[in-house]
Amino acid sequence: MGKFKVGDKVRFLSSSGCGIIRSFAATNVANVEDESGFEIPTMISDLIPYYLPEAEGTIFATEKQDTQPSLQEEKTVRVSSHDEETFAETEPLDECISPLYLNKLRNKTSEGVYLCFVPHEQRWLVYGDIDVYVVNFTSHRIIYSLLLAKEGEGFVSQDFGSLEAEEKVLIDTISREQIDSWKKGSVQLLFHDDKMQSVLLPINCELKVRTNRFFTEGSFIENAFFAEKAIVYPLCTMVSVGVFMQGEVAEADECKDKSEEQIIETVYKNVTDTFLHKHLTGRSTAEVDLHINELVEDAASLSPERILQLQLHYATKCLNEAIIENVNTIIFIHGVGQGVLKRELCKELDKYKGLHYFDAPMAKYGVGATQVYIGTNFEKVR
Repeated sequence: MGKFKVGDKVRFLSSSGCGIIRSFAATNVANVEDESGFEIPTMISDLIPYYLPEAEGTIFATEKQDTQPSLQEEKTVRVSSHDEETFAETEPLDECISPLYLNKLRNKTSEGVYLCFVPHEQRWLVYGDIDVYVVNFTSHRIIYSLLLAKEGEGFVSQDFGSLEAEEKVLIDTISREQIDSWKKGSVQLLFHDDKMQSVLLPINCELKVRTNRFFTEGSFIENAFFAEKAIVYPLCTMVSVGVFMQGEVAEADECKDKSEEQIIETVYKNVTDTFLHKHLTGRSTAEVDLHINELVEDAASLSPERILQLQLHYATKCLNEAIIENVNTIIFIHGVGQGVLKRELCKELDKYKGLHYFDAPMAKYGVGATQVYIGTNFEKVR
C-alpha cells in the first residue's frame, strides 16, 4: 500500500485532526479511524505521516514505538481463570483483509466470489504493479484455496484462508513480468456459516486467465468493489452453486415449489432428447432462443434466479450437444433487457477452449443475439 501500512498514525491534509489507518478499501484509499472513533475512507494522497513535535531537526519522523503488539505478530493475552493466571495466544490479525465498500454498481453485479486484478497506476493501466484480490461478494463465510500451475512443480499453493461475507483479501502484488504465472491454476471454495438452512456444494474452479488482457486498457473496467478500474474474473456466482443437503425449513419450502421443479426437470429432459430436431437450421448450424417463454409453458411461478439458472443450463446443454455432433455454429437469442443473461452466458462461454463468440448479424437479430463458432479458425465465419 505504498508508504503507509495498517496501524500507521497519520494527519489529514485537507482538514484538521489525525487518525490511525485500520484497513485499506483500495490501493489508493485507506480507512482511517479518527479521534472520535469513526472510520473515514480517505485518499492516500490526502494523508501525511503523523508529525512528532519532539523530533528536533526533522520534518517528519517515525512515531514512538507503540506499546501494543504488532498486527503481524502473535499477541499474548493474559486471562484469569478462577484465582490462577494463565496465558493464551491468539492468532495474528491479517491486515490484508478488509470489508467491501460497495459502490452503485453493486446492484448490477451478481452475488458470487471474484478474483480481481487492480493496477497501481490508474492513468496508465497497462504499466506498473498489480494487486491481486479474492473478493467475497456473498452472504456466506467462505474458505478458499488458490493454487497456480508451475512448470515442473505441478500446482503450488499461492494462498488459502477464510473470508467473512462481503470481505476481500489482498493475496499478492505482482509485476507485469509475473502475469504469465497466473494464466493457469485452480481455486477451491467452501461455504460455511455457523447456521445454514442448506449445506452448499463446494466449488472447484479452473483458473484460466488470458494474460494478453493485461496489456489492453479496455480490459480494465469500472466495478462494484474498488474505486479503481480492474480486471474482474468471476470464480462462481451463487445462482450456480448447488445444494448438498437441506434442513427442515428448506425442505418445507421445496415442497411448495414442487411444480416449479417438475417444470425444470421436464425442460432438462427435453434438452437432451430433442436438441438437434428443434434447433438445427442447417447441416452444421443451430439457433437457440433462450427467452424463458420458449423454454417452459408457464414461467409465472419461476423466480428471476431460477429463470436465469434454467436459461444458462439450457444454453450449456445445447452447446455441449453441438460440440458432440460437430455443429460448427450456434446462435443464442437472449434479447436485450438489462444484459444479465448475455453477461452470464459470455462467462460460461469463456470456460471453453477453441471457441469464439461475437454479436450475431444485426440485420437479422438486432442486438439481442450472440453467435458462437466452435473451432480454432475464427476467420471462417467473419
